[in-house]
Amino acid sequence: MNFVSQSGGDAGSSGTLWNITSLAPGQSRTLTATYSPRCTSTTVSLSSYTIDSQQTNPVAGAPVVTSTVIGFPADPVTITATSTPSTSPLFAGDTIEHAITITNATAANHQLISFSASAGDSTELAQQLDPGSGSFTNFLGSSMTWTGNLPPFSSTTIRFTTRIRACIFPSHTASRLNDGSTITVSNRCAIALGSTLPPPGTPIHHPVSLSFQATNISAGLVGPPAVAGSIFEGRTYQPVREGATAVVAATFTNDLPTPIAALSGTIVLPSSLVLADPPFVGTPPAGVTYSAASRTISFAIPLASGQSATIEFNATVPVGATCLSLLELDAGTFAGCTDVGGDLALISVKTPLQTDAIYAMHSSQGITYIP
Repeated sequence: MNFVSQSGGDAGSSGTLWNITSLAPGQSRTLTATYSPRCTSTTVSLSSYTIDSQQTNPVAGAPVVTSTVIGFPADPVTITATSTPSTSPLFAGDTIEHAITITNATAANHQLISFSASAGDSTELAQQLDPGSGSFTNFLGSSMTWTGNLPPFSSTTIRFTTRIRACIFPSHTASRLNDGSTITVSNRCAIALGSTLPPPGTPIHHPVSLSFQATNISAGLVGPPAVAGSIFEGRTYQPVREGATAVVAATFTNDLPTPIAALSGTIVLPSSLVLADPPFVGTPPAGVTYSAASRTISFAIPLASGQSATIEFNATVPVGATCLSLLELDAGTFAGCTDVGGDLALISVKTPLQTDAIYAMHSSQGITYIP
């Protein structure tokens, strides 16, 4: 049993203790306590209570009273979900209308059933359109909860919209309700009544496309780029022979129909690389600078619609290097936003031995070998 409230006592009463300052002969008082049975309860009992007084010994209360608990029904419901985007792919500010339909095909009277869902990657809740037979008990940011009733042999449809955020996270490629996870309707005791997967996601249109890689690919020195799996956590990587110089190019293209006043960001170059000061190949675009102290390329580049700009620089993997070198690029199309980004891992490759050896790919040491 969970205690809810009490009433009828005088000042000083709290919890399951009532304080009565005086009780005249023949006078009666009614004291009330409200409890809520736990979901696992089948019966509830008022087991014992006593009345204490300064003038008399404690007086035992009435005999034990036991009541049967009628639980919330667990009869199944069906749930379906639809998502209708305003356009595809989705640009920042575009909306998706979602409809969740719950059907009760049984004689059970479902009270206070609920479900929760998140808006999806780089997506926020926008508008409550129709709460159906309930209400949105939470509708804030990217998380919503609906609670309502579903009488026997009835259905209800809950409708709302979500909106693509102004700042789209670089790795987010699609917006899908609840991030693609199952949406489950439960009763008040958290017993699942029905579930469904949300519809497939809608592609998200990023404002800027990025190419970030070494471009001077040559056999035995600089290998082609690839997107790694578990070893390098999905990053782009390229093998580079120790002692070789990689010509790294970061190319940005404005994929919006409108100009970008300034694409601002940084490329942080690790201490494991040998760099000139400055490391640029030729003259960089206006608004690009280099700090040798922090080993950071900074830029603020205006881009017209469809326009591209490239920052190109040299980076040498020194002889004897045993680690991968991680170059980190982060940029934003407006202040306070990071919506362009990528990492490039240059993997140090030792000069081949003239004898047989065991070669290994290590997550922090690159390609190594054991003679």
